[in-house]
Amino acid sequence: MSNLIRIPGPNQSVVREGFPGAAFPPDPPVSFFRDQGALFLAFFFSLLILSSPSCGKKTAPIPPDLIIPQPVFDLNFLSRPEAVFLVWSIPERNADGSPLKDLKGFQVYRHLEAPGSAPVEVGSLIFEKLTTIDYEFPNPARAEGKKITCADQNVSPGQRYYYFVRSYNRRGYQSPPSNIIRVSRAPALAPPRDLSGSPGDRWVQLEWQPPETSASGGSEIVLVGYNLYRSGEKDSIPFLPVNPEPITRTAYADLGLENNRTYYYRVAVLEKVNGSLNEGPLSVPVPAVPEDRIPPLPPQGLTAVLTPSGVELHWEPGAETDLAGYLVYRGKEPGYRMEILAPSPVRENSYLDRNVNRGKSYRYHLTAVDTAPVRNESGASEPATIRVPPAR
Repeated sequence: MSNLIRIPGPNQSVVREGFPGAAFPPDPPVSFFRDQGALFLAFFFSLLILSSPSCGKKTAPIPPDLIIPQPVFDLNFLSRPEAVFLVWSIPERNADGSPLKDLKGFQVYRHLEAPGSAPVEVGSLIFEKLTTIDYEFPNPARAEGKKITCADQNVSPGQRYYYFVRSYNRRGYQSPPSNIIRVSRAPALAPPRDLSGSPGDRWVQLEWQPPETSASGGSEIVLVGYNLYRSGEKDSIPFLPVNPEPITRTAYADLGLENNRTYYYRVAVLEKVNGSLNEGPLSVPVPAVPEDRIPPLPPQGLTAVLTPSGVELHWEPGAETDLAGYLVYRGKEPGYRMEILAPSPVRENSYLDRNVNRGKSYRYHLTAVDTAPVRNESGASEPATIRVPPAR
């Protein structure tokens, strides 16, 4: 099997710009063979009809060794400083519409355009086989769900590359070529500056400054936006960013996080270089720890009632889901300097103060506290004052 190949036909589709990193291409439709495999099938079935001795007789079923996989229809890419990442969906059917049960792997082809040359017709390009990927053991490529990701690290800034892939079955029969992608590599991109994170309750507000102006090297460069990456470890970098679409501002609110856990953030610029999306180098990682800083509301409806056992306090229960309880404060005349009665939060919405003296007046108020590791305390409730009558 030759390592060089020319794509026949002038109408081969070319992916223009790649995807921003978070939105993978969609899964292939079952009926995709209508598009790129239709011409092959029409020609094949016409041969069967012409070779049939009678139009009214059934033809023999298609031999298994003539069935080929459907082509990959959604080859796409993400261009980063270290590599061009190719991404495509795993075909699930053969070109005749039957289930693809004997997929063996994929072959990736590449064409490197000569520096300084103008774009040419795809049909005139000579492609060289870059690698073969075994479907069951794809290393160093990755199979995740219904997607294959393959990295071409032998790339240089300022170059233009074309790629396509073919699937093949265990009999060695190849699918038609996929769509072709064209990747224009950025000459030199700079990372964004001054990334900072301000933590909140289960979220982090990220802000940064645009990068220094990139050297174009004769390329047309357009700023598209930014990709933001989050990881739980300082030296770990996920493949996909947190943003589903390019961030067009220099700020982003990362929501739905776990409080009191350290997250590390990096941001990279997305620029379109001669029509291709390129992601620049990542910024220095910045840690942020979201935490609950919002206190409960002050308790409501505090009342004080004198009983034979002491002063009994009652109040309305709070509605917060993270409520840990209440702190009871008391002051006595003269001055009513408030002191906490119990250091541990009271979980019920009542409290009995047994340590009172006759002939004295007491003033009480409450605060509510939550379950945060560094607990948040509400403001004070409205006070309740009561006088314990003297003994008769």
